[in-house]
Amino acid sequence: MVGSTRETVTVVLGELQQEGLITVGRRKIVLTGLQKLAESVQREVPQLPAGLPSPPIATPGIRTS
Repeated sequence: MVGSTRETVTVVLGELQQEGLITVGRRKIVLTGLQKLAESVQREVPQLPAGLPSPPIATPGIRTS
């Protein structure tokens, strides 16, 4: 869907993990450096509307191998 090879995605995810911006686990990716990730794409961290609980920031179903 994004026009990238599996190998390229694996390399980029590895780089992000080495930088401490994400943690890759079985069937999920956890964003651990959300502020730095937002800055790297010149965006602000999205804010949830007041009163809503913070959901876990993870992407289920993504595997790197």
